[in-house]
Amino acid sequence: MWEEVGKLQFDYLVGKGLKPHHRLLDIGCGTLRGGRLFIRYLDVGGYTGLELSPAALDYARGLVQTENLSDRRPRLVLNKEKDLRFAPFSGETFDFLLA
Repeated sequence: MWEEVGKLQFDYLVGKGLKPHHRLLDIGCGTLRGGRLFIRYLDVGGYTGLELSPAALDYARGLVQTENLSDRRPRLVLNKEKDLRFAPFSGETFDFLLA
């Protein structure tokens, strides 16, 4: 149900007011099941994904290439510290969080 769950995530946040100009932090972005839909929808640079698994993030990066999403400039971050202190995002703000 990879496709279906991704669509549910996307529809939920859009239904809650997510607009293309917003910035989204996807905590546990995994293989971009929903992320790829958000990357297409949001303005360039509006999507940031945070993931614990290097293998999932490698797959996600490959998917960005395969689906020609590189020009959308998604930011995919490996959570090396394995905590939720969000050190890589110090001083940044996001309009929506998905976890």
